[in-house]
Amino acid sequence: MHDHFADWYRPCTTGTEAKLTEDLLQKRWAVVAKLADESAEHALQFVRIAIQKRSVPADVVSTFRSAFKEADATFQMSGNELELSVLAGSIGCQIMTDENRDADLTALGVICATSVAPGPPWAAPFVACAHSYLNERLRTVRKSEDIRRPQITQNKLKPQIDAYIARIGENTPAATAEAAKAMIESLVQALVSTTETASDAIAELERQSRLRREETDILWWMTTGVSRDLGVPFEDLKTLAATVVAGKELASLVSPPGVLPAYSLLQGMIPPATGKAAGKPIGLIAAVNATDRAWRESVIKALDIDSVADLSPALTAIKQSLTTDKPDGWTAAYKKAAGFKADPLMAPADLALQVHRECILAELANQE
Repeated sequence: MHDHFADWYRPCTTGTEAKLTEDLLQKRWAVVAKLADESAEHALQFVRIAIQKRSVPADVVSTFRSAFKEADATFQMSGNELELSVLAGSIGCQIMTDENRDADLTALGVICATSVAPGPPWAAPFVACAHSYLNERLRTVRKSEDIRRPQITQNKLKPQIDAYIARIGENTPAATAEAAKAMIESLVQALVSTTETASDAIAELERQSRLRREETDILWWMTTGVSRDLGVPFEDLKTLAATVVAGKELASLVSPPGVLPAYSLLQGMIPPATGKAAGKPIGLIAAVNATDRAWRESVIKALDIDSVADLSPALTAIKQSLTTDKPDGWTAAYKKAAGFKADPLMAPADLALQVHRECILAELANQE
């Protein structure tokens, strides 16, 4: 059981007839651990339940409830949305105890969904867990692994070879056959082991080559200061448009889950605002409207965001902006759907990082 599970679960029993007991925690945690192990198809659904997104399919919620009902007959099948949120968040944290695709997907889903529109207060520990996981993951994902050199040592094969030669000299067919069999088995085992080692070494070299290529591409991108999509210098773009474009372009240069210094890289690419706008936060909707429509169309065509739209406010804004030719024709419906009372304001680098992470989330969600 996670050390903090009792603290996470405590709000579920506060002010109710239920008591926070060891038995109750053990029953709940057993299901949390089980569902975390079976997370391949439902990682993002756990995220949605944790932050109480209305987009969770009813059958998913029903199946989620039934898993806990099966372990504890007293578990409520309705009216316990807070408990469901806490349990789903706990599953997410358990998923993130290992570094893998599901964990990356969970962390990015939580962060992207809550950076612009914070989730419920009891979900704060799960958001913190996602940030902690992603930071550590990005610190280690580019670390070079030790490469073992494939080799066949003579010492392992010499006894079997010597035995085989000795049996040939004795002119004993049966014994010679057994010695030949033992020698061939040892040779095959050595070849298999060497092949596996060589395969692992090649895979690691290919991974390192890909990562170095990504770093070189980023270096050239920053050195030239030219937008890969638009073919114009970033300094010629206004801060609003450059923020969104830079976030998307950096995401296209790296593989999931991204790069650790993304924030600093983006900060260096975005031209600072001047005049009265200098140093002030910018609006998400205003930044989207500042980009070229053809560019927005290319982004939506290249990225399939449907599976993560409810977790990606920036990409959803880009897609929604294409529903009308008027800059303000889509904003009211978008604010209502996204739950915004006003145009969300963020520092340019923060907004660029949000776009960057959402693009990576969309790519990762659509990988087989």
